[in-house]
Amino acid sequence: DKPLPPGGRLLTSLWFDKNGTGYAGGNDFYYYNGSDFRQQEINLTSLIKSIRGRNSTDVWAVGQRIRVYHFNGESWTDFPELFGDNFQSLEGVWAFANTVFCVGELSGIGSVSIIGRR
Repeated sequence: DKPLPPGGRLLTSLWFDKNGTGYAGGNDFYYYNGSDFRQQEINLTSLIKSIRGRNSTDVWAVGQRIRVYHFNGESWTDFPELFGDNFQSLEGVWAFANTVFCVGELSGIGSVSIIGRR
């Protein structure tokens, strides 16, 4: 098994599915295929703070500058329009059934939680 490539990049979150494949994120984003990590291009514009998924075709990642990313099994989608400019950072994400929970920091208020349904 190969570790992540060296280079001093900050990694802040890991998530793996029941088959042992998964993701590592921070300043960069990596996919682990069960034997080694490969860098993924998901159009990162900020530091990833948390990665969670229900399975390998429903993975969520959130980060600074209120970024939300979703993987549907084929490609990553960035949702920059979901939140206004008042949010500073999304710190955590959790997905269950058709619901996604995010927690973060709202300027001038403090901690907030967000529930999204699809």
